Amino acid sequence: MNKKLILLTRPEAGAQSFARLLDERGYATLSEPLLTIAPTHAVLNTEGVRGTLLTSRHALSAVTPHRELHDLRCYIVGEASAEAARTAGFTRITHAPTARALAETIAPGSAPLLYARGKHVSFPLAQTLAKRGIEVREHIAYEARAAKHFSAAARAAITEERIAVIPFFSARAGAIFAALIEREELTAHLRTASAIAISAAAARTIQNLPWKNCIISSKPDALHLAAAIDKGMRKS
Repeated sequence: MNKKLILLTRPEAGAQSFARLLDERGYATLSEPLLTIAPTHAVLNTEGVRGTLLTSRHALSAVTPHRELHDLRCYIVGEASAEAARTAGFTRITHAPTARALAETIAPGSAPLLYARGKHVSFPLAQTLAKRGIEVREHIAYEARAAKHFSAAARAAITEERIAVIPFFSARAGAIFAALIEREELTAHLRTASAIAISAAAARTIQNLPWKNCIISSKPDALHLAAAIDKGMRKS
């Protein structure tokens, strides 16, 4: 009998690091990125900014080459991303678990801020700060392009019901998965699988699918999501 799998829907780089974490726990994984990261290579204007605002590792990659930003305040989502920013050379870091929580840490005197982000965002961070009088200069650093179909390997694993758990790191990934699973008429094969969502927002995008269980991580980070996967695997 084939070992049950965890289907990883993160973009490739994130999936690799998370797969290593799960491998240490003894789990087998299958990578099926639902989003492909494509840098825009747009020119980054850093003149006059007093800090950076980042909600993803991909945005961090876009600003890291600009050493003039390293000693300015860096506001970033996620403890792991904050550590990555320190490693990259940023010296004054403020982090929070979500974009909404990060917004609450920013005072008007911090502006103007350079907000490097993807083309699609799940939380209106710039608009939220603008309502408080905080100037934000947005820079579209990358586009996360949605998968148009499942790979043959993922489709076979789903059809044969070899998937035990599918973790979702974002609401957009959940929405893409829900659309694909229905379009390819694979919905019925989810009855033996558990969904693990990083947040309530992510859970809402896949909650109407016929999961065996749908579990929300206690905190929106990789370590707590892995702990939720432990719970989901025990129930599989």
